[in-house]
Amino acid sequence: MPMATALEVRMVQGEQRPALAEFTSTLGQLSSALREIDRAAVAQRIERPKWVVDDLSHEGVLYTVRLSARPSRRRDRESLMRPVEALVEGARELQAEPELPPFYSEVTVTRLLNVAVPKSGIREVSLATVNGEVGERVGLNDALIEHARAAVREDEISIGSITGTLDVISTRAKHGVRVSVFDPINRRAVTGTAAGTLRDSLRNSWGYPVTVRGRITRNARGQAIRVAITDLELLPDDDSRRPSTADVLGVDPNWTGGLSVDEFMDRARRRAQ
Repeated sequence: MPMATALEVRMVQGEQRPALAEFTSTLGQLSSALREIDRAAVAQRIERPKWVVDDLSHEGVLYTVRLSARPSRRRDRESLMRPVEALVEGARELQAEPELPPFYSEVTVTRLLNVAVPKSGIREVSLATVNGEVGERVGLNDALIEHARAAVREDEISIGSITGTLDVISTRAKHGVRVSVFDPINRRAVTGTAAGTLRDSLRNSWGYPVTVRGRITRNARGQAIRVAITDLELLPDDDSRRPSTADVLGVDPNWTGGLSVDEFMDRARRRAQ
């Protein structure tokens, strides 16, 4: 299947014409969701896609906007547009199951939920990929709203650990540091918070595989949705031999000692227990 060239967002007018704030908020939430998915999929310090309006049309009660990534010299087109595929496919999965989709975090699901909830000026939103033709539309309907709420609803809290690639989102948060830990095996991102005392350790571990420990909040499906971090361990322990994220994901098998990614991560988890 050809890679998407744009994301098409279709909005159906509600009881009245959408206020400018509603219109721009919808596009802003989707743009942020695309950025979060890209950060989960590619945690290295690289140029991020810049989402621009590629086309805009209005016919009757339908408002249609196409978003595309601005061309980059540092990333190919296929890489830039992968978040669009993941966003639309994730919305499709949320229609069917109350689970965090691949490359989504709790924050990303909440953004999609905010877009999906009907408003006075926008009563319905649907998403589709564009690759020459418009793909099958995914309506952000009542089923998606119900499942999205369940996917981010707290069901259990326990002490435990999570292993994955660390992405530092903000070191300026009022209550500490906000991070994301992406598990390449389950392909999900877990949002985390940590005390300011861990700020330097987290910043220095950005883009590397780590094990974080703390209070883990899970949904009813047992998925970790957030973690309050109390401890951080860099993998492997020798800083001089730290692999890049690409190394751990299999670009250089020497980093894993000939093990598969699953075997390497399982061994890392056992060491952390």
